[in-house]
Amino acid sequence: MVPSSHTTTTTSQVTNFVNFGAPMELLIDDVAFEFYKYARDYRNDEIALFGVTKPENPLHVTRFVVTKQKVNSVAADMDEDYLALYEGQMAMQKIMPINASRVWAHTHPMTGPSSAGPSGKDMATWNDEKNKFKNFFVMLILSRSGEITCRVRVRGSLSSIVTGLDNQITIEREIPVKVVPTEGFTTALTNAVTAKFSAQAVTALGSDAHILNKYVSFR
Repeated sequence: MVPSSHTTTTTSQVTNFVNFGAPMELLIDDVAFEFYKYARDYRNDEIALFGVTKPENPLHVTRFVVTKQKVNSVAADMDEDYLALYEGQMAMQKIMPINASRVWAHTHPMTGPSSAGPSGKDMATWNDEKNKFKNFFVMLILSRSGEITCRVRVRGSLSSIVTGLDNQITIEREIPVKVVPTEGFTTALTNAVTAKFSAQAVTALGSDAHILNKYVSFR
């Protein structure tokens, strides 16, 4: 029996056996995730963001960036000119495209079990010619009720493993999302809440001060 983590394709002459390796997951630092939730709750429209990731791990988001866009309750379209400006700014900071513009995140202002499911427009963007053939691309959706969908696509050639073996492989699947605690999160949250409400409010709430985080922007 072939394990579920493997895929086989068999013809009368050859069997291709591909091991997809360890499970993938998208990691998001807690401060970044708070900003993502703030963007979601800011207004009753979709908001699109880019996840900026660690150089050594394009599946570990450390912050989110919002560029100029047109939004409504069912779509968020990034302005092409400002998108080019963003990519140029990232390049000047020596942040490569794989770490600056490959995690495409957006929000859904809906609630319910299927509220984070990709819409027809989402899938059209996912399969757009500009995105369809990227070697690495992530679609991340967060709904108003906290539902999350994360889909990843990885493309490559077996020649990177065996010289001369040019077979193309594509991995596309939904993966889990994990919020990663960071050492500075409590300090950042306390400072932000203090600036917004006062030190007395933080002292009075004590360990429950985190309930105010929905009102705080980490920008």
